[in-house]
Amino acid sequence: MKKVLSLVLVLTLVLGSFSFAFAAPSDVVGTEYEEAVERLGQLGVLEGYTDGTFKPNNTITRAEFAAVVVRVKGLEAAAQAAKGATAFSDVPAGNWAAGYINIASKMGFVKGMGDGTFAPSAPVTYEQAVTMVIRALGYDPAAEARGGYPYGYLIVANENGLLDAVKGTQGLPAPRGLVAQLVDNALEIPLMVQVGFGTQTKWVVSGTEDTKEVYLLDDLGFDKVARERVVSINSDKNEIRFEKYGKAKVAEGFDFEEVYGLRLNAWLDGKGKVVIYTKADTPKYEATKGGEKITIVSENKKYAVADKATLLLNDKEVEASKFTADYARIVFNSDDEIVWARGYTWDDTFVVKETEKEVAYSFDKDKLELKNYTIVKEGKDLGIEGLEEGDVLFFNKTAKFAVVHNDSKVGEIEKVYTESFKFDGDDYDYNAGNYDVKFVDEDVVGIVDKDVAAAMKDEGEVEVFFDFAGTIVVIKGERGETKTNYFFGMLTANSQVEGTSASRQYYTFDLLNNEGKIKKYDVSTSYVTKYGASWAADMVKGRVVKVTVDEDGDFVKAEALKNPVTLGSNDTIKVEATHAKGYQIQDSTVVFITDGRGSGTVVSDYDVVKWTDAAKKFSVIKAGEIYSTSRGRVDVIIADSADIHEEYHLGLVTDVKKVRSSDDIWEVTIMIAGEEKVYETVKGITGVSSTLLEGRIVEITLTDAGKISYVEVEPYKEAGKKVVRVSTSSNELTVADAVYSDLTYELIPEAVVYDATGSSVKKINLRDLSKNDTVNVFMMDDETDTFVKYVVRTALAGTTPDTPKGQATVRTAFAIDSSNDKNIYLTVGNNLKVYTVLKTALIEDADGNVMTTGNIAKDKVINFVLVEGTDNIAYIQVLN
Repeated sequence: MKKVLSLVLVLTLVLGSFSFAFAAPSDVVGTEYEEAVERLGQLGVLEGYTDGTFKPNNTITRAEFAAVVVRVKGLEAAAQAAKGATAFSDVPAGNWAAGYINIASKMGFVKGMGDGTFAPSAPVTYEQAVTMVIRALGYDPAAEARGGYPYGYLIVANENGLLDAVKGTQGLPAPRGLVAQLVDNALEIPLMVQVGFGTQTKWVVSGTEDTKEVYLLDDLGFDKVARERVVSINSDKNEIRFEKYGKAKVAEGFDFEEVYGLRLNAWLDGKGKVVIYTKADTPKYEATKGGEKITIVSENKKYAVADKATLLLNDKEVEASKFTADYARIVFNSDDEIVWARGYTWDDTFVVKETEKEVAYSFDKDKLELKNYTIVKEGKDLGIEGLEEGDVLFFNKTAKFAVVHNDSKVGEIEKVYTESFKFDGDDYDYNAGNYDVKFVDEDVVGIVDKDVAAAMKDEGEVEVFFDFAGTIVVIKGERGETKTNYFFGMLTANSQVEGTSASRQYYTFDLLNNEGKIKKYDVSTSYVTKYGASWAADMVKGRVVKVTVDEDGDFVKAEALKNPVTLGSNDTIKVEATHAKGYQIQDSTVVFITDGRGSGTVVSDYDVVKWTDAAKKFSVIKAGEIYSTSRGRVDVIIADSADIHEEYHLGLVTDVKKVRSSDDIWEVTIMIAGEEKVYETVKGITGVSSTLLEGRIVEITLTDAGKISYVEVEPYKEAGKKVVRVSTSSNELTVADAVYSDLTYELIPEAVVYDATGSSVKKINLRDLSKNDTVNVFMMDDETDTFVKYVVRTALAGTTPDTPKGQATVRTAFAIDSSNDKNIYLTVGNNLKVYTVLKTALIEDADGNVMTTGNIAKDKVINFVLVEGTDNIAYIQVLN
């Protein structure tokens, strides 16, 4: 423990006053020192002054830096014992640094100024600081062999990585930022050690010639995991697992992506938590082709796969023959064999303009939801907050994994062909494997085709971006003054001539576009004349068209898509499909959902969705047509028959009104995640009334038209729980439970807490709940028993919940029937009375489960609620 403290003390002396934290001081954030400063923070040290700054340009004295070296070597106790007279005339016995200077001198770390003085208060120069650290690392024999002080030391320091990211000038003082970088670099350099004795003595880098690899950190009281591979990561638990050592804890904010699959030298504290580490492997990031040997595409070279190698493709372990990846992180052993690799195939590319929360937006207003994605750049976890304008993002939707790769080259498009173009002497297809080549022209993003490539060629210089296989995926440049883009739509009516005179005539051109909006254009007669009478004949209601517009959104041209491929009875398309009838489905593929409504219906009523959002609308297309304009890509799908999704929402009903008595249609006001929504029901719905629903948590089912088709009252409910405690910091609620003792629930971010103890239900905060309050807890769905969407307080501590309107014993068996009102005979107190059970009544068992069939047997005890002012029963709870 004393050795650990010595490191803390030495860094405190050098870097200022510290407290235990992780973030770098504000004046080094964004500088070349930030990473070094943060890594020293992993040792439990916050570099900087108490005012929150680091002052990286301030100097440090020779005495202070001598103390640095002594303490880093674990010699603090020796320095305290060595206080007293020194060999230097300007360091008296009473000087605070006398002990440090004595030890540093005896160990050969310092040698004074050559005139019997040490100059303890003089700023340490760049070459002096480097020399002291090299000597502490044991490399002074190598430095002396290269010419000694100062050049031999600077040469050896450079060769061994000590000067990485260090920008010093010989003869000038070493600033505090440089000192931090030197100390940080030194932690990753293996010490030089002596082997042999006498005439056989020599000095070697530890870890070579059968010596144990040793670092400065080994003398500072940490447990060491030496060169073990990280075989699994768990960011939820802040854990990594080494292949032999097993599980180790890591700090919050740890970069799991940087270490996964690599061998590490790691130093752990007494609780098994990684304090600091160095990487023993340098991975490659490449595209691959599977086989008995794995080919790295950019090198066109095959590599053998080591025995027991781990190969992960889209997060599943595969054999070498199947390891074909658009991107892979590859680790080699000393024999140049692949020992570990994790690869992904890409669904598409995305050019980032900006981000908001967990969504990235492109220049064409397209968006990519990145919730729960791992986003990597250069092997490190970037996070959505690290995305910048212009980043090219490659992503896999299923694995929720994305990589930023901005490998680019500036030049000119040399030739343009029908299916490809030439750049820098090489031909590139407009189709880049799984996705089309995109262009970015200022704020416009689109697909590159022959016309776009030709326009960019005419404009001159472009910047092209490559994937990991060396294929062009994005071109940034200008298309000239007439900039166009295109989209796909469906005509809502036949194109026809309008206008009172020949000089003022035009053709109507109205369509439902790929965003589900109606667009209306006036097409000149000269345009129709240019393309012939057949153009107007092709432009009929229901026709799928490709429309080209200029940068202002004005009409340029339109082409009718003909000869669609019809989906047969065995050609269903599931939302997870990537191909249909041999054509590749793109994220941008547009789906028009007619769902069998036929040509007589209004086209504007059709639903329109991009394939990337298809799963939100339907699960499978059973019949229809697909359209492809070129290169085997699906541009449009007409879904004549599809399994449409119904929407489900859980919320609190605040108001129920009948809209039309003749149709039995209701208007239901419901608070969903704290937001008020109003819906109408479908005609003839059952189980809806103000008595049954108001003030209760329900799940509503919405049709595609946005109407309520079904209501389930109080689903996913855990009733009558007593509050034990609440935690607002972790958004947790702990309640007493008869079976499991205490149960802890986690409120999801959109969860709402209500109070139902008054005359009306009102929204409250989690912190308003008190111990022994009675609550009903509603899970977010039926697949969890932990995550809560609503909490309703039904009674305050020290009180009991409101009792039902009455309690009774059933005198004759009652058959449940939701199709008719029926009489039931009950004994209430000592009186036998007949009541009417409404067909819309809600009937539940003692556990809150809705009963829709069966009998309520004689002598059953029930709670019941009457419609006010009547003998009509709206609610029954069977108690035994």
